[in-house]
Amino acid sequence: MRSGGGSDSRASPEVRSLRDVDMRMLGEIRSDTILRRARHVVSEDERVGKFVDACRSSDLNKLGELFVESHRSLQLDYEVSCEELDFWSRRRCRSKACTALV
Repeated sequence: MRSGGGSDSRASPEVRSLRDVDMRMLGEIRSDTILRRARHVVSEDERVGKFVDACRSSDLNKLGELFVESHRSLQLDYEVSCEELDFWSRRRCRSKACTALV
């Protein structure tokens, strides 16, 4: 699988973008940073499907959980959060108001 950064020369012909990757395939990535970034993209793609299902079933608790998972993935795997968003996310979850994110 190509890492996108050119550091991994092994390419899977069926993989044209990270949308074509599943969690099992991530083990081929050797760079820790690229692995975390790819894990975020793949898990976020999976969350979108779950989000659609939760919207269709009006499951507000699930929607809140998915927002929190998304933030944590952005924070830890993609490393694009900030103190203010982290604080807001923690505060919402402690107050049982995760569904208020929706």
